[in-house]
Order: sequence, then structure tokens, then C-alpha cells
Amino acid sequence: MYKLFLPFLLLCAINLNAQSTEELNAIQKEILAEGLFLYELEKAAWISTDLFMEKFKTKNNVGGYVNYHEDDRIKSVYYTSDEEPTVFAEAKFTKSFSNDSIDTSFEERQLSKLEKNLILLREKTIEALIENKDSIFSMYSNTNFNFIPNIYNDIKRVIILTAPLKSGNMIIGNDYEVIFTEDNEIKSAKKIHNNIIAFPFKSEEGSSERCMHTHLESTGPFMTATDICTTLLYKDFADWEYHDVYSKDYTSIFKINYPNLLIMTNSAMDQIYADQEQRANEREANDGELSKKTKKEQKKKLKQLLKEKKKEERRKRKENKD
Repeated sequence: MYKLFLPFLLLCAINLNAQSTEELNAIQKEILAEGLFLYELEKAAWISTDLFMEKFKTKNNVGGYVNYHEDDRIKSVYYTSDEEPTVFAEAKFTKSFSNDSIDTSFEERQLSKLEKNLILLREKTIEALIENKDSIFSMYSNTNFNFIPNIYNDIKRVIILTAPLKSGNMIIGNDYEVIFTEDNEIKSAKKIHNNIIAFPFKSEEGSSERCMHTHLESTGPFMTATDICTTLLYKDFADWEYHDVYSKDYTSIFKINYPNLLIMTNSAMDQIYADQEQRANEREANDGELSKKTKKEQKKKLKQLLKEKKKEERRKRKENKD
């Protein structure tokens, strides 16, 4: 009953408030684009690490890696730790990340200007994290940091994600954005989410088609690009079809397997729920073949389902606040 389909919701949202929907469409498009951008970089890192680390496990001068978009592909570059680093391995991926489309090269070469910039951003972010001068960064047990140096909308930055060291769950939160000047000096550093939440792929109640969390005012009213990036990275380990983010005034619904983001006002969501209940009541009233007893039972069941769903949403929102 609760399976909310995006085209239906979008149609309802347009009917409710065309002007605000147009503004939200622009916001959700921007968030989705950035989320996919980050996901592609980090997914390339995951796959290339699996490809190269076994092959080069005895190599004693591995410096690290950077990832970036080149034309319509994503490139992973691994470099040495020498005083003058050089590239010793690289891989190119299509956005589908299919195995048969991966191109690898082990020809040693000099770093490009872009690659040098990304390495410098990464190194300076790690230095800032270790120093932690303003106590911005927090470290939690059984977790690790993943660094995504990138240039997005002409802004040099590093996105930091927190990842679990143990399998079986996804972590949302304790993520950061470090912004750099054109001269590769740190301009600002901020937390994206203030807290950290672990989502088990399967709970004691079994698998679920949705995962959800609530944003506090300090995090912002909408799903973040890092929410989208992280959800896509772990989508193959869970049965989730949607990731929902609630805030004081908005609901963000991310469709995972066919990535799409819909942001609606909470008042619009309430009206949709009310409309669904009204339609169900109308169908019952117009169905002459149903006995009065059956109608009464179905109506009671529908109301109970809606009540249980709202109760479940309130519980999860209360538990998963960041």
C-alpha cells in the first residue's frame, strides 16, 4: 500500500503548487547531479583498489590514488611515493562500471597538472585532519575515512566520507567538505552531517524496501549529495528501493536502482496521504459486489496500515537523526 511511485508523487506535487515545485525541481536536479558525480569517483576507487592492490601488494613505493572524470569516463590513477611521484597504473571506467568496459594500463608516466592538484588537495586534507586544529573532525571506532579530492563547478575541494571497517551496514554522517583556494590552500572546512548513523543491511525485522533518516536543522532541509553517493555505493548489499530523508519542512525521496530524487514539502506529502485514503474509501463505496462486512473489514485494515506506517516513520525518524 505504501509503495509510493515517483511519477504519481511528482504529478501530485505539480498540481499542489506549480511555482514551488519548479524551484524544488532545480534543487533536486542539482543535488542528484552532485551525488552521482561523487558516487562515480568513489565507485571507481573501490573497483580499481580491488584490481590493483593484489597485483601490486609487494610494491613498496605505492603513494596512493586519485580519481577524476575524463570525457565520458572515470579514471583511476595510482602513483608512487617517490619524491617525484609517477603514475604506475591506471584504469578507465564507463559510468555503468561493467567489467568488460574497463581499460587498464601499467605504463609508467609523469603526472598531469590535474593529477598533481588532486594529490595535493588530498595530502593537505589529511594533514588538516591529523592536526584537527579547530576540532572539526571526529573519528569513530570501527570506521575509516575515504577522501574524494575533486573539482566541482570550478571549486577545488575534498569530500570526506566515513566508512565502516566491518561489513553488514552502511554509514550516513560524519562527512565533511574541505574547500580550497585557487592556490591550493584550505579556505574552509565543515561538517555536512553533525552526527553518524549506521544502517544495517538487514534488521531483526528482516529486510526493508526503504531506509530513512531525519535531518536536523543544522544539516539542512534536503537530502545531501553524500547521502546519495553513499546509498549508491552500498545498494548491492541491501534490498532497499528508496532512501527517504525527512526534515522540518521537506521530504526527500531517492529512488535507488533507477537513480531519481524527488523533494516535496511535508504539507504536500500529507495531502497525498489524505488523497490516497480518500480514493480507497471511494473505491469501497463504489464497489457494489462487496458486502458491508467486507467493506468494513477492508476500511479498518486500510486505516490500520496507514496508522502503522505513520507510527513506523515517526519511530525511525526519532532514531535516525543527524
